[in-house]
Amino acid sequence: MEEFFSLLNEDVLVKFLLLFARVVSFVAFMPVFGHTAISVTVRVAFAFYLVIFLFPFIGDVKYIIPDYAIGKFQSKQTYYKI
Repeated sequence: MEEFFSLLNEDVLVKFLLLFARVVSFVAFMPVFGHTAISVTVRVAFAFYLVIFLFPFIGDVKYIIPDYAIGKFQSKQTYYKI
């Protein structure tokens, strides 16, 4: 049970919710699952189980900011006296 609670940190939860939002939006507009004959509960459950399957394949996301971009931002700060 402690292992389960250790997974509920902020980084894991944000990645899970972002993936879940993307998959739910994909499932909502799929031709088969987007039809009104299939209830919303089934669509959300399908998306949830798909996210449970896909989540272990998600790696760490790192944003790389080039040095020249940081230099331009700092020069604008000094120019505008921010």
